[in-house]
Amino acid sequence: MEKIVESFELYGKQYRLETGELAKQATGSVVVTQGDTTVLVTAVISKEEKDYDFFPLTVDFIEKMYAVGRIPGGYLKREARPSDKGTLTARMVDRPIRPGFADGFKREVHVVCTTLVVDSINPPDTICVMGASAALMLGAAPFDGPAACVRIGRDVETGEFIVNPTFEESENSDLELTIAGTADYISMVEAGADEISEEDMLAAMTFGQEAIAAFCEAQQRFLDRANIEPVEWPVHVADPAIAERVAPFMAEMSAALRDADKLSRMGKVEELKARIKEEQFSDEERAAMTRLLSSGFTDTFRLLHPEAEGAYSWGSYRFKAREKNAGWRIDYFIVSQRLGGRVAQASIHPDIQGSDHCPISLVLK
Repeated sequence: MEKIVESFELYGKQYRLETGELAKQATGSVVVTQGDTTVLVTAVISKEEKDYDFFPLTVDFIEKMYAVGRIPGGYLKREARPSDKGTLTARMVDRPIRPGFADGFKREVHVVCTTLVVDSINPPDTICVMGASAALMLGAAPFDGPAACVRIGRDVETGEFIVNPTFEESENSDLELTIAGTADYISMVEAGADEISEEDMLAAMTFGQEAIAAFCEAQQRFLDRANIEPVEWPVHVADPAIAERVAPFMAEMSAALRDADKLSRMGKVEELKARIKEEQFSDEERAAMTRLLSSGFTDTFRLLHPEAEGAYSWGSYRFKAREKNAGWRIDYFIVSQRLGGRVAQASIHPDIQGSDHCPISLVLK
């Protein structure tokens, strides 16, 4: 793939999407930038089909000291496990993209967000979602994109909303609303505020949805320039023979899923599944179809009773919905000389706040 770069400005900040130069062996890769903060996002989809009864998506956010112009020293000279912020950022990337995959898609998917530059002005977390979405779509994944994530702040002096505020702007804000999704729907909301009104929060969410749509439009322009070859990915479908035997128990399963107590709900579900296996399947069938029965129950309940998706973990969904007061409440729970002639191109990233060190990206032949 040839190098493709899409630069755009939204809400007073500069953004950049780039592909075709780094991580060419990945299914899809994108370098996403806000200001000088730069993150390499790669997505890899397994070529092997495995017998999973869930969607195996893994998201990692890798923080590098060189991104801020430092070299690990002292007692710890190597970067070990992710920080708490790194783990939370990985989860923030996971939640918006997980519901976007096709139901029944069981291939292993690994999304890795690696910080290349952090300019100490623009946070690197929200742009990772846009990078992950673009990387997945460049790889022709069965993903309902484009998707994006924005953080909405509000200036305490003017009352104006700020999209993806800088660290300095966040200090002068009484709102921190992180919202993600597509141009058509919202898939994740996190919020913290200094006792603002419900009307202001609703206005911020509406403004955030409009901002997401703008980022998705810019991302689509970037994707339209790439020659994306469609791929037919295998999608698991519930066995009709299992579905016929499980269908009569839908009312009981629906009632069990509506139990607001987690332990009680899990107990009722497992008890019902065990009873179905005992009453509807012989010993020989249970021995030969252990894994198939497990995935068959999940797929059948999801397909025959879609409104129960929110109340139970169906693999690609991260919401939890519980009935409360006859209504639904939804909790929305990222140049060494020894290389010689192997270097095809070297890119020096922007200077980092007066640091003595500067990251360099090398493209090898």
